[in-house]
Amino acid sequence: MLLEFFAGYLIGSAIGAVASIVIDSFLDEDTLGEEILGEFDDAFYILIQEKKKNAITVGIFDEEADVIETGVEVSSDEGISDCLYEGQVIELYS
Repeated sequence: MLLEFFAGYLIGSAIGAVASIVIDSFLDEDTLGEEILGEFDDAFYILIQEKKKNAITVGIFDEEADVIETGVEVSSDEGISDCLYEGQVIELYS
């Protein structure tokens, strides 16, 4: 099952960002999707690996659920939506 596949990355992921994206607005699901698609053309799924007050760490996967990048930190001085949570899988439509 796809969720079980992503759960393995959530549990086994190393903490530490290999890439960082900073945005100027409140971070919600739509804004996150737009920012990820702007940086990673082949992105199809986002897995939220960690959530902090003003930043989240995500894994990015393609349509076949192959890893594009993990440990990408997305931060916002305006805050993070309560609707985003650790373990959440967001499907993007590019």
